Amino acid sequence: MAAPNIVRNDAISFSHLSLIQLTLTPVAAVAQTSVEQTFPLAGLSMGDGMINGQDQVVAIRKANVQSGLTMKARVVSEGILGIQFSNPTIANITPTPAEVYTIVLWRPSMMPAATATLV
Repeated sequence: MAAPNIVRNDAISFSHLSLIQLTLTPVAAVAQTSVEQTFPLAGLSMGDGMINGQDQVVAIRKANVQSGLTMKARVVSEGILGIQFSNPTIANITPTPAEVYTIVLWRPSMMPAATATLV
C-alpha cells in the first residue's frame, strides 16, 4: 500500500487560536437526550461559509465537572455559539448556574493567505 500524501500548510500556527471565557447559565439537560442551546458571542464569524473562513470551536470546558454531562460546541451563525449538552443518564442534570465556560476558537480569518502543497 502506498504511503498517503500529506498536505502541509505552513501558514497554520497557534497564533490563530483565541481563548474566550463566558459566564453562562444553561437550562437543564433532560435525561437521555442531547440538545443544543445557543448563546450570543459577539465577534464569532461564519467567514465565507466554508471551513476556510469560519471560526471553529476547538475545545470547550466548564469549571466544574458534572458526572454524566458532556458538551461539544460550534459556531451556529454570526455571533451565535451553539453548545450541545448530552446527558445519557436516567436523571436530569442542571449545569451549574453562572459558571465560567472556556472556549478555544481557531480563527482562520486571522491567517495570511497561503497555498497548500503536497509533500
